Amino acid sequence: MAPIRAAGGADAGRLAGILGAAFAEDPVMLWMFRERQDCTHAVTILFRALLQAHYLRRGVCALTEGGAAVWTMPGAHEFGALGELRLAPGVLHAARLRIDRLLAFDSLSRKHQPREPHWYLHLLGVEPHARGKGIGGALLEKQLAVIDEAGLPAHLESTNERNVPLYERHGFTVTAQVRIRSGSPEFYPMWRPAGGPG
Repeated sequence: MAPIRAAGGADAGRLAGILGAAFAEDPVMLWMFRERQDCTHAVTILFRALLQAHYLRRGVCALTEGGAAVWTMPGAHEFGALGELRLAPGVLHAARLRIDRLLAFDSLSRKHQPREPHWYLHLLGVEPHARGKGIGGALLEKQLAVIDEAGLPAHLESTNERNVPLYERHGFTVTAQVRIRSGSPEFYPMWRPAGGPG
């Protein structure tokens, strides 16, 4: 596997491309983008906007061949007013996005955010051609080692039930099963205690 490195502003396009491809068939993304079967382009636009508005400014972004991860440390999860302003053009540009559905997901995500200080995994994605090679696990392990060293817990929301076992293998536990709306897909808030399991 290629080395994992920290990503910066110059990597916005590559990060967005990897994450867009990784999430193109994600149940929640397909629901937000009106159930289109090929929403790679629109998802990539949305993720690039998120990266430029917030994650590359206040997050910890990791990049490797075929995979990427985006975390924020305690106190850096919220976009704030300026971040929301930066995000707006990208959200509008992702024209197929159902804004009402994005807001519904965001509201429930905030409701399930733990109150105690924690690291938050916003996005972890592996391109389809690179799956099954341990890339997702390696990206998790690299940042979880830093988090464990700091003695802090971690939180994420899996928007695809198929990914829950990966996170469970790395010490996360499902804390809820959340349906966004009647007829919508579910997502899974997950928690990892300080120092990992046990």
